[in-house]
Amino acid sequence: MSAGRRSGHCREETVGRTRRAARLRRDRDVENAGRKGAYLGIGSNLGDRRAHLADAVRKLAAEPAVRILRGSSVYESKPVGKTDQPDFLNMVLAVNTSLSPLALLAVCLDVEAQLGRECRERWGPRTIDLDVLIYGEEKLKDERLVLPHPRMSERSFVMAPLAEIAPDIKLSGRTAREIAADLGRTGLNPVESWFDFSLWAKVPGERMDEK
Repeated sequence: MSAGRRSGHCREETVGRTRRAARLRRDRDVENAGRKGAYLGIGSNLGDRRAHLADAVRKLAAEPAVRILRGSSVYESKPVGKTDQPDFLNMVLAVNTSLSPLALLAVCLDVEAQLGRECRERWGPRTIDLDVLIYGEEKLKDERLVLPHPRMSERSFVMAPLAEIAPDIKLSGRTAREIAADLGRTGLNPVESWFDFSLWAKVPGERMDEK
């Protein structure tokens, strides 16, 4: 999944991400009074893609302030932007969290760092990619995070899995189901159900909804 919040050359991105993660970690104590629903996108197209997704899901499930409610099927998709690279595996998670949007982003960045996220070139292949797509009804425009994700409604590899688990959620007045139908599924194939993936990945049962 190519992240809309990433830009610049890889070396600059690495430095920028390190500084940003540090700032976000300082924000980790800024949590909401109640828990909010959010949707996260996960993608990988380097190495053992399925294992990278599984590692990311397990690390998210281990975060005390994040509860995985359900996940989409795993989809294989063609790369967007820079097309001469391996196909991606993508999925979307529905989570419940007490973290603020920026603190949730910090968790995602930490997971990427723990899994050795590689960026070899802009829009290029990566071992793991996590995006905060939607956070409740929050609209946010920050240098670190834009909500809802600014390009998600243009990407079938985001909208198809989102429509699978939240078909009636609305973006700019249209449901995920409607947007996904308009985008179609060219170059997009479901390869594994959430049930099968979560069993294989050994996502802690007490930390997720098995639906």
